[in-house]
Amino acid sequence: MRSVVLLIALTLLTACGLAELYLFVKSLLPPGPSGELWIAAAWVNTLLGAFVLLRWHFEEGRIRLGSAWSWHLPALVIFGGAALVAWITRVALPMHADPDAISSHQPVIQWMFILWVPVIEEALFRVGIGGIFRGIGGGWVGGYFSAMVFSLVHSQPTLDRLLAMDVGLPLGPLFLGIICEWLWVKSRSFAVPVVFHAACNATVAVFISVDPRWLHWLRLLYG
Repeated sequence: MRSVVLLIALTLLTACGLAELYLFVKSLLPPGPSGELWIAAAWVNTLLGAFVLLRWHFEEGRIRLGSAWSWHLPALVIFGGAALVAWITRVALPMHADPDAISSHQPVIQWMFILWVPVIEEALFRVGIGGIFRGIGGGWVGGYFSAMVFSLVHSQPTLDRLLAMDVGLPLGPLFLGIICEWLWVKSRSFAVPVVFHAACNATVAVFISVDPRWLHWLRLLYG
């Protein structure tokens, strides 16, 4: 029970601390697209994630990238399923609007979400924060609260918002965090949760390109 109370406190403190750090870095960035909050968060997560990977690798020497192909089946199912259902609905339920007019996201940003963000976030939240939390509460409990931190930071839980109880728990990041925790603990390969995370992020690009209506239909997951 004591470990659970400690994990609850650490979850709120960690999520709040990261949110405040994101805002601080955002204030240092120039205005415009390069100064958006998600860019600030990406910079913070990159620096923290790089530190975690370097420390974990050089001090403990346990980082591993290889894995059996079967560990990547969940990623293939997620990506392939998204492409299939998007294609089916586009053919069976034609859109009134031009999908090319709706999908105006920049390819560079899409590739950043698919290739860069999964690596840095899995390093920080799975290897770093998750490792600390699992050490306190064990594999399942610690992993769950690590996923909670990952979900909370997507709703920007600054101190003011926490005090005002104006913080949500996005379902998509929560489910993603829980699954990636399980994949990481079971496979012990860093590549496995990264590939799954990348596949989930890639579904956004798939829906934007094929049938953007899915972003509205799944808005509870995508936020």
